Amino acid sequence: MLGKEDVLEALCRSALASDIVKRAAGCPHWREVYVGVPYGDGVLEGYIDLLYRDEKGLVDYKTDAWSQTSTPRSSGRSSCRRRCRERSHR
Repeated sequence: MLGKEDVLEALCRSALASDIVKRAAGCPHWREVYVGVPYGDGVLEGYIDLLYRDEKGLVDYKTDAWSQTSTPRSSGRSSCRRRCRERSHR
């Protein structure tokens, strides 16, 4: 994105400085992981932005855009997904 290099650099630095990315960097991790699961008569497909394994299990971190006046859409979603996966692996 020509002309937006400063914005891109700031976004990258912000992401790399976040606690969740620092944590993932110290654990086994994978980016842009394809996922497909049976759903009804079809398949639900998507990509996991950042998947990592910590001492509690797998964490699916979703990156989303948000404004100063809204709550990040990823807030609480990783823990919800972790609980769902824990139930499905029992």
